[in-house]
Amino acid sequence: MLLATQWIDDIDWTNSTISTTLTCDAIRHSPAYDDSVVLNRGDETMLHDYYRKNGYWIAAPKE
Repeated sequence: MLLATQWIDDIDWTNSTISTTLTCDAIRHSPAYDDSVVLNRGDETMLHDYYRKNGYWIAAPKE
């Protein structure tokens, strides 16, 4: 599995756990990740689309 660091709310190094608002079910069914392949923008886009998150590469709307 792969998560963007900005989606992690807390890391507990002692217990080797992370906290996030993403559900376990969403993470469990997330797109497959192969760490032997270099991550590209298409992979990032697919991941952000899956979690319905805006990509960091997209400028925030101006007010």
